[in-house]
Amino acid sequence: QGPHIYSESGIVMDMDSGAILYAKNIDDPHYPASITKVATALIALQNYELDEVVKFTWDDIGFLEYGDAHIGIKEDEELLMEDALYGMLLASANEVSHGIGAHMEGGYETFLQVMNETTRELGCKNSNWTNTHGLHDEEHYTSARDMALIGSAVFQYEKFREITSTYQHVIPVTNITNEERYVHQNHKMI
Repeated sequence: QGPHIYSESGIVMDMDSGAILYAKNIDDPHYPASITKVATALIALQNYELDEVVKFTWDDIGFLEYGDAHIGIKEDEELLMEDALYGMLLASANEVSHGIGAHMEGGYETFLQVMNETTRELGCKNSNWTNTHGLHDEEHYTSARDMALIGSAVFQYEKFREITSTYQHVIPVTNITNEERYVHQNHKMI
C-alpha cells in the first residue's frame, strides 16, 4: 500500500521487471487525452524511419477546433518524421499526431488497427484507440496498467527518451512555412 493519491487510478511499475510497486484501480478504463500520443509515438518509432517525409492533408488539420493544441501545420506542408515526433510530443500538436497516423501505408485506419493490435500484444486489456491524438471520443480509452506497459515499451527507444527530455526543439523552414517553429516541453516536472 502506498500513499494516498488524488487521481482515480495510478501505478508505479518497474520498467525492466514489470513488477508493480504501487497500484490504485489500475485496470479501470479512463479517457486518456494527450497521453494517447505516447502510444502513437510507439507505433511511429516501430514502423517509420526518422528521415521519412510526412505530407499533411486537409484530413490532418480540418478536424481541429478552437483551443485544440497545434503548431499551425498547413495543407500540403511537409515535415521530417523526426520533427513531427518533436511537434507531437513537445507541443502536443493534434494535427501532427493525425498526420503521423495517416502517413502509414494503408492510411489512418491501418495505423489505428496496428496501434490496437500492438498494445494488445504488450498485454494491454483495457484500451481501445480510435484516434492518434486523444481528443475526446466515448470509445477511446485506456487504463493505468496499460499505459505503464506502453510506457515500458516506448522508453526502450533512445529517440523517445531524447525527445521527451528536450526542453526546446526548432522545426526548420518547410516547403510552405518560411520561418522556423519553436516547440517547447510543457511538462513542468521536466
